[in-house]
Amino acid sequence: MNLNFDFEKYTPPKVTEEKLTLLAERRREVRQLLLLTASSHLLFIALGLAAFLAAPYSMALSVLFLSVLALWLAGTGIIAVVFTRKQLEKKEAHALFNLLS
Repeated sequence: MNLNFDFEKYTPPKVTEEKLTLLAERRREVRQLLLLTASSHLLFIALGLAAFLAAPYSMALSVLFLSVLALWLAGTGIIAVVFTRKQLEKKEAHALFNLLS
């Protein structure tokens, strides 16, 4: 088996400290967002269970828990839509910049 690799044909990408720092920051932000998402989902489950467990004792408290849960879910959905739009606009602007340059 004859393997010929021409290492002089391609130049490796230039990696700078700034790029590596930016990549580390992005990974840290993604990790924090995942932890925040997981914790908010656990709180949603806890609120739903609290509403279910409070129903036999106080229907008003159960309705309050469900109302808070509904408002919280709506707010989370709105934040997700806004965040996604900003990310898409950023990617579209970046793609357009790459096309023009």
